[in-house]
Formats: sequence, C-alpha cells, structure tokens
Amino acid sequence: MRAFLAGVLLLPAIALAQPVTVEKPVVCEKTIIVLEAFSKGDWQEKPFWIGEDNKSKFGLLVNEKTKTWTLIQFNNDIACILGTGINHQTFLLGPKT
Repeated sequence: MRAFLAGVLLLPAIALAQPVTVEKPVVCEKTIIVLEAFSKGDWQEKPFWIGEDNKSKFGLLVNEKTKTWTLIQFNNDIACILGTGINHQTFLLGPKT
C-alpha cells in the first residue's frame, strides 16, 4: 500500500520532468534590416544584452520608456525574431551605479 501511495504521489513530479517540444513560426530577415527596424522604427529598442553559443548570437533589445522588448537570434547575415513583448523588468545583481 505504501508503494502504491508513493507512486501516486511521485507521478506528477515524473510527468512534469518530461521535456516538451514546441514549434512556432519565427520571422527572419537580413540582420541589418532587423536591427534598423527595431532601433530606428516605432519601437526605438536598443541592445540591452548579447550572448552567443557556438553557432550564432542572441540579443535582447529593449525600450526603457515603453518597456517593450524583442529577443533575436542572429549571425552576420540573418536575424530571426524569437519573441516580443511588453512590460519588461530588469534584475541586475550588484550595486546600482
């Protein structure tokens, strides 16, 4: 009986641990066009963070006044918009300057 109860209690944890694959459409264009559209267009978003893996770079563009954000994946030739949104918040570690 204890084994049964333990199994029932652990089942949700095991189910939550399973990976999920999500497919969603992304919009891609020449990198220069994407960067100019977001920095000079209606959004006025500026680069806030850039990171890279072994294949491409990722960038987070933000507008501090409107609190909009855009996440892109890019290389020298092409950039893809992975997500956009509103109401971004910044959590920085360490003292404020």
